[in-house]
Formats: sequence, C-alpha cells, structure tokens
Amino acid sequence: MVEAISFSNLYAPEHLIINVKVAERWEGLIENAGSVFLGQWTPESVGDYASGTNHVLH
Repeated sequence: MVEAISFSNLYAPEHLIINVKVAERWEGLIENAGSVFLGQWTPESVGDYASGTNHVLH
C-alpha cells in the first residue's frame, strides 16, 4: 500500500479512491490528489454529482 500511495503522489490523480478496511490509516500519506475518497461509503460519484458542484465546469 505504501508503494501504491507513493506512486499516486507522483502521478497526482484527479480522483483517488482508497477502498480498504481501514482507509483512514493511509490518509496521512496522501500528498497529491484533486479529490480523495476514503472507504466504501465515499464513491467518486458522490464527489462528482451529489456535492452540489457541476461535474463539467465551463
């Protein structure tokens, strides 16, 4: 997991989903991501559509 997060920090994804049993354990290692979704109850679609912002910004 440390190697995966290290790669993610270099890649800097727009959306980063950490879907493991204890997702909060890893949040302190995340340095570069547009949006971070931790655990099974935070799917990307919630951040894209249900948060009140338009997914496609003009």
